[in-house]
Amino acid sequence: MSPHNAITITTDAVDDEVSALCSSGLPPLILTGLFLRMLQAHFSDADEIEHPSLKDNVWTQDKETSNILIRPAYDFDALDLMSRPAIMIRRQPVSTRILGMNNRLQGGHIDPDGAESYETMHASGHIIFAMGRTGEEAEILGAEVWRHFMHFQPAIRKDLKLARFQVMELSEVGKVEEASEHWATAISVFTAYYERWTLILEAPILKTLDIVANITAG
Repeated sequence: MSPHNAITITTDAVDDEVSALCSSGLPPLILTGLFLRMLQAHFSDADEIEHPSLKDNVWTQDKETSNILIRPAYDFDALDLMSRPAIMIRRQPVSTRILGMNNRLQGGHIDPDGAESYETMHASGHIIFAMGRTGEEAEILGAEVWRHFMHFQPAIRKDLKLARFQVMELSEVGKVEEASEHWATAISVFTAYYERWTLILEAPILKTLDIVANITAG
């Protein structure tokens, strides 16, 4: 299931809903890193881990000795699993939604210097895979991650000025194809945020390009 197809969100942007993420140009990558750091911080202290059976799974920066792996999907190798649980995060596609007339900022105007302001909404999601050596361990680890993000979702939305952040689903448990000794469950989260920008053109864009057309008669 694609998270952004399962939820309805408002498209009425206000000033405090324009996310600071957009100043970087890489919001999805930043969100992936943020979710990784949240989980690494949670599992780096046994006192923060809720379920008693997971308290020995303390994360450290050394992937060789850490009792649990917490990695992005593009940096994941099943050979690193060995006999320990793992958490892997994968970003889903980012979709853009048109706001108003061609994304023109509502109530905006054209400045004397010709600057025009626009805004749009981006919607995306992440899948967080919780992998255990048994189905039961995967269930417990998945529930721990699911509850962690569910409890913090109001703070995440507020601090990042997201239009929406919501934990969507905790999946059933299944076998991991790449690591046949492990089971996994998946937690899906949905994010939406506004981006606003100002366009200042010194000349029509096509006049600044050298375009050469080669036409061959048939």
